Amino acid sequence: MMSLVFQMKINLFLTFFFFFFFFLNTEELEYIRSEEAVKFLNELPQYPRKPWASQFPDASPKALDLLDKMLQFHFAKRISVDDAIAHPYFDSVRAYVMRYNIFIYL
Repeated sequence: MMSLVFQMKINLFLTFFFFFFFFLNTEELEYIRSEEAVKFLNELPQYPRKPWASQFPDASPKALDLLDKMLQFHFAKRISVDDAIAHPYFDSVRAYVMRYNIFIYL
């Protein structure tokens, strides 16, 4: 069983995380099977979603697009690993690899 202090730290972290990154609606929670998890998420304060550009003003549009696709709460809306690697944000990396014939083993 978790201590009260640990639970409070988790709640504070999740509140902060959801404040900056997610605006949950009922559609986002549909796939969650645990009633306890849904109850917990519903008890978190709801904040309007903020544009990524306001949170990260120096980031490029490609970076913001990739960030948005990676940080989707609903797994079906989240970008796949293959699509993330193929995202235009990494075009310069791919160009560098091709230019210098660098082999990357995955």
